[in-house]
Amino acid sequence: MMQTVARALREQCNIPFESFFLVAHLGKGHFAYFSGPNSIPENDLNKVFRREKFLQIQKSTSSGKARGLEERRSDHNSHHYP
Repeated sequence: MMQTVARALREQCNIPFESFFLVAHLGKGHFAYFSGPNSIPENDLNKVFRREKFLQIQKSTSSGKARGLEERRSDHNSHHYP
């Protein structure tokens, strides 16, 4: 049985979402995007996600230049942004 991202978020992660947007960096500048319950058209992705900024933050975090989210993480291991 193939598991969807939506099902994994609900059943495995116990995240009762109303909607979601998930990005995975596959390496070498390639990304996979998932959203639900409706998909986001490819030409609208840059309205919700900036590839270059994400990679810049990841690079600075891994080099110790930026404080990671781990330091500010709640007991629930979730992040809520306004």
